[in-house]
Amino acid sequence: MGYWSVAQTQPFAERKAKRFLEGQNFRCYLPKILQTGYVRSTRRTREMALFPRYVFVQIESAWHAINATPGVSGLLCDGGSKPIWVRDRVIAELQSREDRHGFIVLPKKEKFKKGQPVKV
Repeated sequence: MGYWSVAQTQPFAERKAKRFLEGQNFRCYLPKILQTGYVRSTRRTREMALFPRYVFVQIESAWHAINATPGVSGLLCDGGSKPIWVRDRVIAELQSREDRHGFIVLPKKEKFKKGQPVKV
């Protein structure tokens, strides 16, 4: 059993990097969210990475090939030359927040009430 690390991707290339990493038999996890917004007065919902430009990669042994993978800028390292470790419970917590379609469900933002004092 390996450990989880993080690969930084090129801009808007998270899915591309994940596809190529999986093609090299790396296990990957790309947490996604649905974002709703307006484009030219039309409400649109689109799929986005929860952490833009990052994908989690499980490393079993050799990891140097990750840095040469299309879509990947590089593996995040610990200041030296070793990939950072992401605890299994972090990945498990993210996965536990997924809905049945595989999207992370974030907590609702609290809204201000009329007359409520706020600090700026």
